[in-house]
Amino acid sequence: MMNDSKNQTTPRGTRLRPIVITLGILLMLAGIFIAHIIHTESIMPSNSVALVSGTIRLDTQTSKYILKNGMPFLEKMVDEDDPLTFLNINWTDIYWSLAANIKNTSPLEIIRTQLPLLALVKVQPKLAPKPVPLVIQRPIEDNPQLPLPEPERRPEPPSLVLGKPVVFIYHTHTTESYIPASGKDHLVNQKGDIVKVGSYLQKVLEEKYHLQCMHSETIHDQFPFRDSYKRSQLTVISYLKQYPSTKVVLDLHRDATPGLENGRMIKGVRAATIVTVVGSDKMGLPHPHWKDNLEFAKKLNENMELLYPGLSNGIIISDARYNQHLHTHAILIEFGDQYTTLEEAYRAADFFADVLALTLNKDNSPGVTTLDGIK
Repeated sequence: MMNDSKNQTTPRGTRLRPIVITLGILLMLAGIFIAHIIHTESIMPSNSVALVSGTIRLDTQTSKYILKNGMPFLEKMVDEDDPLTFLNINWTDIYWSLAANIKNTSPLEIIRTQLPLLALVKVQPKLAPKPVPLVIQRPIEDNPQLPLPEPERRPEPPSLVLGKPVVFIYHTHTTESYIPASGKDHLVNQKGDIVKVGSYLQKVLEEKYHLQCMHSETIHDQFPFRDSYKRSQLTVISYLKQYPSTKVVLDLHRDATPGLENGRMIKGVRAATIVTVVGSDKMGLPHPHWKDNLEFAKKLNENMELLYPGLSNGIIISDARYNQHLHTHAILIEFGDQYTTLEEAYRAADFFADVLALTLNKDNSPGVTTLDGIK
């Protein structure tokens, strides 16, 4: 009897059926819970809603991978999709809109039609926001709110005098902004406040340390927004082909993670805190040198603690690559969150310039281009 049972084979569809049913039940429960959060938002503080949704937030790339393999009808290429924006609606993206608490009524209604139990949840209708014009109203240079401050000048160490670009700064989410400065957290189709922070960081590195920098202000987060990282990858590849001697590649963002402190008192002044994000190969995409990026991030964080204790909010290791497979010293840096003031972001950039210069001066393993990793 035992031998016969061992020789029996179970059809593949029969083996997958319990997994599909289990995942379906979990999706239904998650949908009900998120819909309940959306429904109760009117009586809960907005930061409480964000914190609750943040505690149940799933890594988008990982879960898409699970869904793709567990449910064949969701078959989809796992690539460098932007995990932070989901404005291209399909079945996978609808799931993520709910899991990430993105308030888009259309996907919610579609889910409600597929899962009848969700029809029991009454969602309070909200007035649609006024559409944001896609035409650039005013170039960012004309924004009178806060000019770039003059960095403190100091003699640079002889080892930092270089004739070619050393640092490349760009922004995958170019439209990210600070609400105190611009009144909104994104300037659609425009250069957001994060570009000003990038310009200031370049100014400090060049004038204070004579580190030559290149700064791309190309807007990458346009519709379809899921392609932001694909667009910025082309920018990085083009730059690295032209300047292969670059030692550091920085993708500058501002954070929006619930629960993290967006600023601290550093050396007697309030500055934005900094989060470092390192990509990995956990999604199965080629990224053989990701631990080199991690080691560089650790050196930066060690020097942040040495020079400016409290400035760093730590390192986050992500499943996605974030284009960091193109260089061994490519990292994603986040300055404060949407409620940070531009002054606080500038101070953080000033401090970070000191940290980066110190790290480059001490680093015995300079970063190198890995364009052979493109895939």
